Amino acid sequence: MASVLASQPWFRAGTLEQRRMLVQGVQEAARRAHERRARVKAHPDLAARLCRSLGYTRFNQWNGFVPPARDASGQLNPYPVRAELLAILRAVAEREAEHQ
Repeated sequence: MASVLASQPWFRAGTLEQRRMLVQGVQEAARRAHERRARVKAHPDLAARLCRSLGYTRFNQWNGFVPPARDASGQLNPYPVRAELLAILRAVAEREAEHQ
């Protein structure tokens, strides 16, 4: 991942602190996506629901990404897939809470 960023002229133009913060942000986003994916995968029925919702044939096609709530202009995300992903993640959280 760092080598991909390092190859970008806009990345190299930043200060060391800016580059460090960007790399950390990307790593944190990847960690959260991996965690979301693992949590959903632990519930086969919810994993199947996710596949149906996204039109995937296999769960491993989903990388754990959830689209942001707002776009770059600040407009709310209008796509129903975000709402469905959030509903699935809420169901996962509810099940996890029941087992604690």
